[in-house]
Amino acid sequence: MTVSRTTPMGMCRFAREYVAAGHAVLREDQFGFSSPLYFLFGHAIELALKAFLLARGTPYNTLRFKPYAHDLSALLKEARRRRLGSLCKLSKQDVGLIHLLNAQYATKRFEYIVTGSYTVPAPDVLFVVAAKLVKSLEAYCYSVTYPDKPNNSFKPTPLRGAA
Repeated sequence: MTVSRTTPMGMCRFAREYVAAGHAVLREDQFGFSSPLYFLFGHAIELALKAFLLARGTPYNTLRFKPYAHDLSALLKEARRRRLGSLCKLSKQDVGLIHLLNAQYATKRFEYIVTGSYTVPAPDVLFVVAAKLVKSLEAYCYSVTYPDKPNNSFKPTPLRGAA
């Protein structure tokens, strides 16, 4: 079997790495507000949702452009339509946090200096949501990427700090 270069498991692995990097920045907490921290958690959520949608059969090139691209709300809406809830139970608060983050994330505000005030979720709560998504989707993404391997051969390393 030939595995595509961009696989659900590969995308999920990247999401895990962004969660871990965000958690490392969060533990240091020397900055008060940190745009890179919000970028890391936002990108982790984006990659986790894209991993799920890839696993559900959405072509990679479809995910790269509008309406999805970097729009967490659009990705979440499509993922929920494609039954994300069967693998990851997001509360109304979790969904609200993703939408609140998206208001700034989709505009790339965390990547470039933009003046003015705006509202973002608390980073520790955002970490929990991002980690929940990744942890909930890893085994599924693995089974779709490697259908010939038994599911019990997947042993994720624990995300430190995640509940």
